[in-house]
Amino acid sequence: MVELQPGWKVKGIYNEACAAEGACPYYFGRDVQNGCRYFMVFRIQEGKVNGVDLSGITMIYMGEIPYTSFHDLVDMGSEGEIYISNIATQSQRDVLNTLAVKSIGGSLMKKVFGIEYVEMDIQEEDGNIHFKMPYGELKQNLLKGGDGKTPIYLENQVLPGLKDVKACHTSFWRYQGHNGNLNYTDRCGVWSDFEFEG
Repeated sequence: MVELQPGWKVKGIYNEACAAEGACPYYFGRDVQNGCRYFMVFRIQEGKVNGVDLSGITMIYMGEIPYTSFHDLVDMGSEGEIYISNIATQSQRDVLNTLAVKSIGGSLMKKVFGIEYVEMDIQEEDGNIHFKMPYGELKQNLLKGGDGKTPIYLENQVLPGLKDVKACHTSFWRYQGHNGNLNYTDRCGVWSDFEFEG
């Protein structure tokens, strides 16, 4: 792995769904009975790491949280696999192989079973998003408040790096990989901006 040089920064859009049917307790710093599983997507819109432009790269984290305690999640992290869009050039991959594990979703996924570069299909339109890759799929839409127009925001949440966190309905998310076959419908979700630097 290459070493990340100081002064890097990346920004983009984050989409996430988990096994919770209501709002994910971890966003409130709450414990979760029997742990959880998740599908996290980071779409980098701008930023350079080690002088390498990473704009347009998508990273998907498919993981499991084996702990019931929020503090255990923060201290010991989750485990799973990382998938990165195969449009990445070799110079981008050299940086991404470190960045994905040491930062971004790797700040929570502290036991990584592997990184794989795969083809991704992302369709976004009018508050709806659909992600497809060989091992998983997620479809969700932004939720609107009482006026039928304004998104529902989650303010002052506890997870680092996320801004303007909005609530989503996840129609479904599926995954077939290291942690077995997962298939969830009508679950929670979030859609937000993210910014990481180091």
